[in-house]
Order: sequence, then C-alpha cells, then structure tokens
Amino acid sequence: MYRSGDLGSVTGDQVMACIVVRGGASLTPAELGAFLAAQGDLGPRQHPCFVRVAGQMPRTATFKVLTRVLAADRWNTSDPVWWRPEGRSRGCVTLDPDEAAALDAVIRAGR
Repeated sequence: MYRSGDLGSVTGDQVMACIVVRGGASLTPAELGAFLAAQGDLGPRQHPCFVRVAGQMPRTATFKVLTRVLAADRWNTSDPVWWRPEGRSRGCVTLDPDEAAALDAVIRAGR
C-alpha cells in the first residue's frame, strides 16, 4: 500500500512497460518481480515503475505498436496496471482507481 508521500517519488520520467500475456497464460506481479530480479544485467533502477498487462497492444494497419496511444493512456485503462509505489522496490502491486487519480493529480500539479 502506498502512503500519500510516496506519490512525490513518481514525478519525473518513469518507465512504463506494456506486456501482452499470450492466451491461457497467466502472470502475477510476484512472478514478474522474480523474472526481473533474475536478470543479471538489469538492476532494480532499470525495472519499470509501471506495467500495463494488456489483452493486445494498439497497432497501426501495418502492425506497428502505437506507442503514443499507450503513452496517452498511461494507467487510465481497463487493463490491469501494476506499479512499484516504493520506487526502487522489486515488488509490484495493482494500481487502484484512487491511486491512479492521485497520480494524475501529481502530474497536473507539476505542469
């Protein structure tokens, strides 16, 4: 669970990954954290702060991923979004709508 003070650590550039889990497969935040931790060339600072677990990625007619759509959506999507509220911690938790609204408020206040 995050504390309101944790939101301040989310300002600035944050990495958000979007992954698609293939049909029938499952992935939990703990499994993703274990996978990232097992990558010897990837330190905790390089782990994504946000992970969107999408059913499919938005694509153009030529199948290129529409990254601008993903960036515009951020965590405001019906897809599950996990985040690391403690910044460099390896554990991800599900981002709930109240947390998403608070993050949007932090972004608006920073503009």
